Amino acid sequence: MIATLTLNPSIDYVMEFPTVLPGETNRSLGEQIYPGGKGINVSIMLRRLGVESRCIAVKAGETGELLEKLLRDQGLSPKMIPQEGVGFTRINVKLLGKEITELNARGPLLTPDAMEGVFRELDSLEQGDILVTAGRFPEGEAAEALFSCLSRLKERGVKLAVDCSGPALRRLMELGPFLAKPNLREFQELTGISLADWSGISAGASRFWRQGTGGAFGAEHILLSMGGDGGALFWDRDHILYAEAPDGQ
Repeated sequence: MIATLTLNPSIDYVMEFPTVLPGETNRSLGEQIYPGGKGINVSIMLRRLGVESRCIAVKAGETGELLEKLLRDQGLSPKMIPQEGVGFTRINVKLLGKEITELNARGPLLTPDAMEGVFRELDSLEQGDILVTAGRFPEGEAAEALFSCLSRLKERGVKLAVDCSGPALRRLMELGPFLAKPNLREFQELTGISLADWSGISAGASRFWRQGTGGAFGAEHILLSMGGDGGALFWDRDHILYAEAPDGQ
């Protein structure tokens, strides 16, 4: 079974413009709303591929209720952990013009009660299950509690797949996850190797293969996203897959 964890989900409010003029009144050509958050995106895509997952996320206020409805409209049966007294689930605004401008909200801080609810859901995972941990991590004591929980899960045989950035990604790599999905910038920060060409990228991946499979700093497998240059899956030395980025809106 695959579970996804999104601790800072969003509602993405997308507005389309012929052009966006700062300091002026801009009237959109149309608007749409979508559920947002990296872990949520994974569950939605798995659903479209015919694979069921357990979508675990937190919700707050009326926008949190709307987020849950949007997820159910996508065919998911999400496990939403409520947060009380912290405002509302964030709304991110995406302005589509000649260029894309994103206004991403910070979102509410996780409450201790919400974290306890998250841990109860995670504790039900069993050996061989996969947990996709994606997006922004909490801070302070909540972060330490979450890292401890993930470490216990790995010891119990739960496979960790991580997609985050900054200090959280480095901490998670210390657990030797099953899969890591950095982008080029994040990967270069981790390896300290120039990734200007394929040889540098391969050298960085090889370093993590050697360390990750032994449980030290690194990951067993690496899925590297390279923006317009596509993506590469480094499974092992004999299995490296590359895909170009498809054209599309």
